[in-house]
Amino acid sequence: MIFTKLTLKNFKSHKDSVIDFKPGISIIVGENGAGKSSILDGISFALFKQFNGKINDLVRITKNKNSHELMSVSLEFISNGKEYIVNRTRGSTSKAELIVKDSDGGSTRISSGDSSVNNEIQTILEMDGELFLNAIYIQQGEIANLISKTPSEKKKLIGRLLGVESLEKAWKNSLPLINIYENQKSELDGRTASSLDLNNDLKNKKIILEEIKIKGNSIEKEIKELEQLKSLKANEKIRNGKI
Repeated sequence: MIFTKLTLKNFKSHKDSVIDFKPGISIIVGENGAGKSSILDGISFALFKQFNGKINDLVRITKNKNSHELMSVSLEFISNGKEYIVNRTRGSTSKAELIVKDSDGGSTRISSGDSSVNNEIQTILEMDGELFLNAIYIQQGEIANLISKTPSEKKKLIGRLLGVESLEKAWKNSLPLINIYENQKSELDGRTASSLDLNNDLKNKKIILEEIKIKGNSIEKEIKELEQLKSLKANEKIRNGKI
């Protein structure tokens, strides 16, 4: 994913800011309170509507506190060779849309609404908002906080920043399912082994049955031959007048 342009209107300290990201590494420099962190907050808000606190806290404070300023964030980015624009606005209601630029210079809206846009971006980027925040975006002050920690505290903090705690929790939650799978697998293996034994036994019995059939045919043939021989002997005796 490559960011190309971010537009902030009435977003936190930004009244009307346009940030063009040139190819390469971008460095944001400014005094405290100048709005550096707000740029990263704007990117996070645009992609996944991720923010801390209340959404009204994102709207720039004006002199007329009773006025309802329209807050909007627009982010242009490239992913897998395609150019996208995500727009989010906050006025009396919230609106969101995701647009893809066409090769002929036009554009097509591919989704609208917060949930639909979030799901579409998650599919495009192959990550959700939590992974984006944990793996890419580190909150202001967390690096300085990391330096002052003990080794064990650093390990815990890094684990939280990278989402390791969530992975460990997911792993623990999956253990009962894994145990069920292993038990079912063992049971199926036992059934398979028993089935193989039965098949082998059946094959052996079929072989024995075939051998018995062959022996039976041979005995039946011998009986017929003996009956024929007996009949010949009886006829011979009659001809000789012995009976």
